[in-house]
Amino acid sequence: MYKIAVVEKVLGKLVMNTYTFPKYEQMILFKQMCEEDGDLVIIPGEKANIQLVAI
Repeated sequence: MYKIAVVEKVLGKLVMNTYTFPKYEQMILFKQMCEEDGDLVIIPGEKANIQLVAI
């Protein structure tokens, strides 16, 4: 299982949601879609490479 946390704007408020995927490829695809939407994606265990963007 692969977990990620996403900080996203929902109805004008910042919220953090966690998602779990059975396959690595599914997690990476979802991560890419979130980043294209401007969301902050956190993958536990990975080195931090955070870029701040206006939401």
